[in-house]
Amino acid sequence: MQSLSLFIAPVRLKETVEWGDMSDLEKTLNVKLVFLLGFNDPNAHIELLQILIYNFQRPEWVEKLFSARTDEELYDAVYSMEWKHE
Repeated sequence: MQSLSLFIAPVRLKETVEWGDMSDLEKTLNVKLVFLLGFNDPNAHIELLQILIYNFQRPEWVEKLFSARTDEELYDAVYSMEWKHE
């Protein structure tokens, strides 16, 4: 059986949904953008999550995500992230 490669799949929701805040279980967030992550290595998620967190702290990148009007623009915005973390 062939395994899948690592992937990031951005999903833009038509309506916001309430999502639990991992840092505060009493809190929920209204979410309009979801990233589905796929891994073939059980530890691969750590670095990718660090990269995503780093980029979500960059206002210009977040603005690109939310200003994308087409699926292609969203895809381009996602993959324009800086592939580094602190």
